[in-house]
Amino acid sequence: MLHNSTLSGLAISSEKTLFVFVLTKVFFYVEKLLFEVNFNLFFLIETNRRNFIKEKLFTLPKRVSEYLFI
Repeated sequence: MLHNSTLSGLAISSEKTLFVFVLTKVFFYVEKLLFEVNFNLFFLIETNRRNFIKEKLFTLPKRVSEYLFI
């Protein structure tokens, strides 16, 4: 039969293991969430940059042609 000190040691050990397991799961969840937010922000910025360049490329010839044909 196990002594009380051994049983309490096992209980503390299992609590620590559970705590580390939960902490690890939370860490990976937060890391995944931050990666998704970072990726979405990058996609948003890249899309805005491309739209801005596209808009400038299509409006620039009109402006130049306006200046040339005045």
